[in-house]
Amino acid sequence: MIEGADGTRLWAASSGAGPDLALAHGGPGLWDYLEPLATELEPYATVHRWDQRGGGRSDPSGPFTVDTFVRDMDAVRAAAGASRWIAGGHSWGAVLALLYALRHADRTLGVLYIAGNGLEWSRWRSLHRAEMERRLGPARWARVNSAGDEREANRLRWSIDYVTEQIGAPQVERMLDQGFSVNRECNRALNAELDAHAAELFAGIDDIAAPVLIVQGAADPRPVAACDELAERLPSVARAIIEGAGHFPWVERPREFRQVVTRWLAELG
Repeated sequence: MIEGADGTRLWAASSGAGPDLALAHGGPGLWDYLEPLATELEPYATVHRWDQRGGGRSDPSGPFTVDTFVRDMDAVRAAAGASRWIAGGHSWGAVLALLYALRHADRTLGVLYIAGNGLEWSRWRSLHRAEMERRLGPARWARVNSAGDEREANRLRWSIDYVTEQIGAPQVERMLDQGFSVNRECNRALNAELDAHAAELFAGIDDIAAPVLIVQGAADPRPVAACDELAERLPSVARAIIEGAGHFPWVERPREFRQVVTRWLAELG
């Protein structure tokens, strides 16, 4: 356990060798599920993971604000003894990594942006919802939105993030078997802030000097085009859209994902 921005206790883990790389998990309101990705990248980087406040093994307390989560991320960096690192993350964690780079340019070597939601997710949320409904079908979609078993609802939601449900099944069960609950308060609070203040939060995006790598799966139910504006506005950006992959490209196309990321890490030096 380490101490977060305001004394909140955060569970954290580090492994690997090489340049320091943060891996922030998605959500908001989830917990770290990125150990398999960290294992994949350990030969190339020292990977730092943590349960964000409100989830998993970390303290459940707020406040659940962008500023607090960025400060917690910097507390992880300080606890790891890294003066500078690559800010990375998956899904919401990719957005958090980008926000970190905006606030702490002097501590950011680069940004590894995996399957993030772009700069204005509120524009794309309805398309994501429609695609989820299409993939699940009417009967299963109704079960997701009923007031029944949360475990089963999460199983259905998460299963369609993969290019096929068969590929995703063991990954989903691993998440469920960790036994943690989604922090809905955290999820609502951060999404509301991002929706209401997107323009303000991302105001400096055109001036980010650090190189950014955007990695997406072509079969992600979240629209790939949600990241188009981000890619257009960043001064130093590489983008890889991996065919045959959904929201978790390192699971579905590990060789292609590894090649893209390790090549970019090597170019960072």
